[in-house]
Amino acid sequence: MNEATSRINELTVNITSISGDRRRFEADLASLQSELDEAHRGRREAEDRADRLQMELNRVTEELRREQENYKNAESVRKSLEVEIREISVKLEEAESFAQREGKRIIAKLQARVGSSTCCSFIFL
Repeated sequence: MNEATSRINELTVNITSISGDRRRFEADLASLQSELDEAHRGRREAEDRADRLQMELNRVTEELRREQENYKNAESVRKSLEVEIREISVKLEEAESFAQREGKRIIAKLQARVGSSTCCSFIFL
């Protein structure tokens, strides 16, 4: 009977030790589960942030594309306006030159009339 008692005591000690180990393992498992849940939450937050950043990147990329298109259009308009300004400048120079020539011609014609009428009026005096 001593052997049985001793064996029961030995098994009781083993059961107590195993129960303690089991509680430690369960606590470790709960801690690991908590860490895993936190890691999943962090991953979801990171994915959400990555999605928001991707949407922002897409928005900024589209805005950049529109601005580049606007720049191209503005550059095209600027070049066509420069050509138009050059053409108008040439026409203005031609008009000024024509006006100057015609002004001189008219002045010469009027001077000739004035000269001939003074010349003739002296003759009649």
